[in-house]
Amino acid sequence: MASYKIKPGESLSLYGATITFLHSDGKSGSFVVSQPENPGIINVHVEDPFTLETNQIAQVLEANLRIELLGTSVTPCFAVDAVDSEEPNLTRPCLSRMVARISVSNFIGTKYEAGKKVASESVTSTIVSSESEATMPTQLIPSPLPTTSVYELQEGQEITVNDFTIKAQSIGDGKMELVVRGKPMYNELKFEIASGWNLFSLPGDITAEKNDCQTSEWKVFEYDRETGKFVRVQAPLAGRAYWIHNPGVKCTVAATLRNPVPLSQLDTLMPKWNFVPVTVEMVGKKIQDLGDCQIKAVFWYNPESRKWQRVESTISKSGLGKGFAVYSENKCRLDNGTNDDSPPGFPDLEDEPSESVWLSIQPIQCQENAWEKWHASLNRQYIRQPTEKEIVSEWLEVVHGIKWLSFEAVAADPGTTTCSACDCPRGDTIKIKVAASNAVTLEKLGFTVVSK
Repeated sequence: MASYKIKPGESLSLYGATITFLHSDGKSGSFVVSQPENPGIINVHVEDPFTLETNQIAQVLEANLRIELLGTSVTPCFAVDAVDSEEPNLTRPCLSRMVARISVSNFIGTKYEAGKKVASESVTSTIVSSESEATMPTQLIPSPLPTTSVYELQEGQEITVNDFTIKAQSIGDGKMELVVRGKPMYNELKFEIASGWNLFSLPGDITAEKNDCQTSEWKVFEYDRETGKFVRVQAPLAGRAYWIHNPGVKCTVAATLRNPVPLSQLDTLMPKWNFVPVTVEMVGKKIQDLGDCQIKAVFWYNPESRKWQRVESTISKSGLGKGFAVYSENKCRLDNGTNDDSPPGFPDLEDEPSESVWLSIQPIQCQENAWEKWHASLNRQYIRQPTEKEIVSEWLEVVHGIKWLSFEAVAADPGTTTCSACDCPRGDTIKIKVAASNAVTLEKLGFTVVSK
């Protein structure tokens, strides 16, 4: 389902109809809907079937496809049980098929290639026009580029244009019904649902090819972050993880995956536990390597043993359809924060851990501190040597996945006497403030919990 914003005086053109927003008093609005008897161009969406008549054009918005029906015809009649013969046998039953001839190109211009997903703002600019544009006597129709291709399709056949497929649903005399869908990512996915509880997810639009499950008997639950409780769900959505209770026997769903959910559409991970769906972009990777998250642990629920199992290896294709329980040390995103459609908002106090702790360490001499040894092993060449604060910060974050909240370097008191042995303290102290959950790791590294 798509939604659009239009202002008074603007018109929205979809499926051959034009919706014009006349005016609004702030509480209600007035619209007028008009539909010519045979529009030359109709704007349609992916996944929605539509009908074209000869010389009519459809612009499939998200896919940047311009499809024109050039005409339909009937294939020559041939005998159902005939063998090769020079003379037709008119006494035998024969079978003929309707064939549709279509041209396919792009319509937005050179920026996007036909069959490649386009940005939402380009879709909106295609179907929303101002009052002055709407009242023009003739509509400007973008000319197809030289990459126009012509295809002949029989009923039920489909073609692939880059990331999308075009299927002939039905063909009649001078008209045809089509549907454009995302190209299948995986044709032979198998989702096994064990008896009992399963942590499940939908990695995209799923079309079941074979299903021996009694889904009507299932109970589906989703975790509600606001209430901290599980709520019953009737229609699971792609890109989320759910608990499914199967009261029956173990069963299998064989399916085709289209329009996989990108990482940018997944919910932001919050500190502590999160239920995370397994998506196509995760295959071949570890969740710990995605985005800007400080992941402490990842588990999946084994429905056979009814126990949680830690996930430490890379995610395989067989992981699609599963859900993970992920413990994050910070509020973060798995897409590395690349979904920057708007400027950053105000600071979020929730980003600060609710519990923090100060720790200190007395560095030793001779460059024998753990961060100094690690930094020396990098064999870097600098124009400006980094400060110890910079070295400690990088060592904690890169090696141990810890970001400090505050950092203090306390110089030695005047007159402090130290020995010259390499394992003797230098006399100064380093103090850092971190999330309380990181204290155990730092204590193992030689830090000591202190009061501020």
